[in-house]
Amino acid sequence: MGSSDIINAARSVLSATRVNEDSDVIIVKHLKSTLAKRAQPLYYEIVGNGVIEFKDAIETDDDDFSFLPKKETKVSQAENVLLDLLSEGAMSQAAIKEEFEKLDICKWRTVEEAKKRLNIVQFWDNDVSYWKLEG
Repeated sequence: MGSSDIINAARSVLSATRVNEDSDVIIVKHLKSTLAKRAQPLYYEIVGNGVIEFKDAIETDDDDFSFLPKKETKVSQAENVLLDLLSEGAMSQAAIKEEFEKLDICKWRTVEEAKKRLNIVQFWDNDVSYWKLEG
């Protein structure tokens, strides 16, 4: 009957708009959610070549917003370290484990999760386990 029928039929509706006319920051927020609680708003900015940088919003006194880059998670920290360590080529798992123990940023389980996300290949040579970036 009308354009509101689309929203009325949906169980969840999201809106993506600029925070204000002069801002490059985009807010994604729930307009409607009939099956669960509405999610918290999400803020992001396209920083170049399609790369999205998520942000935390901080409301200021004058009802304006300032934005901070989102804090890095333990898994993303581990991913960055792995990318750095393996950028020159394959490295033994023992050496990787030793580097992470020195840095003391996360548990080995988190490193394994980062390995899966980055599609790191594990191979064996003379009973020594090595990791390398695929590709």
